[in-house]
Amino acid sequence: MPPVSELRAVAELFRRSVDPTVPVRRAIVVKTGAYFGLGRMLQALLDLAGVDLNVFSDFDDAVEWVTNATA
Repeated sequence: MPPVSELRAVAELFRRSVDPTVPVRRAIVVKTGAYFGLGRMLQALLDLAGVDLNVFSDFDDAVEWVTNATA
């Protein structure tokens, strides 16, 4: 499990690598439990930067969310 400082660094790298003017949904799929919690922390950090990312424990749910622009 990475420390929060590393999670913030990953969020910053991610934020710098995306174009915020392009409306794109991003999803990550992780195991439930602590990894899901870390994913949600990353989601919150990126949300503050205007990056649309959601965390899922099920691949099919992630694909459905990414491809459904009205959700």
